[in-house]
Amino acid sequence: MTQKKMLRTTLTALLVLILLAALIVPPVSADYWETLTSVNTTSWRDMTNNITTTRDVIIPALRGNGTVVMNNATSLPWYNLTTSYTIIATSGTQPLTFTMPSTGTYLITANIRENTTLTAPSLTGYTEYGLCDAGNTAIVTNTERMGSRVQDVNNFSAASRSFSWIYTNSTGATSVSICGKLDATVSGRYGVVSDSLGRSIINYLKLA
Repeated sequence: MTQKKMLRTTLTALLVLILLAALIVPPVSADYWETLTSVNTTSWRDMTNNITTTRDVIIPALRGNGTVVMNNATSLPWYNLTTSYTIIATSGTQPLTFTMPSTGTYLITANIRENTTLTAPSLTGYTEYGLCDAGNTAIVTNTERMGSRVQDVNNFSAASRSFSWIYTNSTGATSVSICGKLDATVSGRYGVVSDSLGRSIINYLKLA
């Protein structure tokens, strides 16, 4: 066999090996991630280092999610609202508060179960809720949301208010709470409740 022929044979063999390797080792692409049935250390590292489309960043972007359930340990599982913004359930075992795991932008939702023992309605008062940044009673700008007019009487334990906010945390260790207040003083108990009949909760989801 001549030297030229041997070189041609060697090159052909190398080309065949390259083609086989390409078939065996899938490329790092969106299609590759779609075929994964589980995520291991290697594929996770490849995913974070080889972003090709939006689909590749869905999993890492969603890290930092959670739910907080208010649950007072008292015989009367209430948090009675006052005329100043305060963190809901500070007297309970779990206030409506959470510490963000990292900086970023979060979607925060709240389901607030209101309850009252009023026997006469208030014609002007209303409830109001908002985000308290860093565990303080200072409300994050433009997060205020009105709940209900204080016109109901007696017990309406099924009443629930739902709110949502987009919040960007730039400090890395911010504690965020749901705060609430009454517009005017009322006679009787008017506030937020969480017991075996229904919980008040917040959810947070890291968007970016």
